[in-house]
Amino acid sequence: MPLTPTLSHQGRGRIRKRIYIMKIDCYFSMDCRSDELLRKNVPEALAAEGIDAHVNYHRIDDHEATRMGLKGSPTILIDGADPFPSEISGFS
Repeated sequence: MPLTPTLSHQGRGRIRKRIYIMKIDCYFSMDCRSDELLRKNVPEALAAEGIDAHVNYHRIDDHEATRMGLKGSPTILIDGADPFPSEISGFS
């Protein structure tokens, strides 16, 4: 899906604007101390850039992180993709 708003026709010459809303999921290990700062910084960064997004925060254990293939804490997924992929193993 494009990151910019798109226009689509809705009959009778009217144009309806479709707006893309980004989905951001932030995952933290049980011991991660970055959650407070990330909960502050993510909304501030989105507002500064004028980006609409649904942001969810999840505290998960090592088993769930391994099952999901997460490699660090915090891990941020944007529309299900890691914008900072790495070869780090383990969730800490």
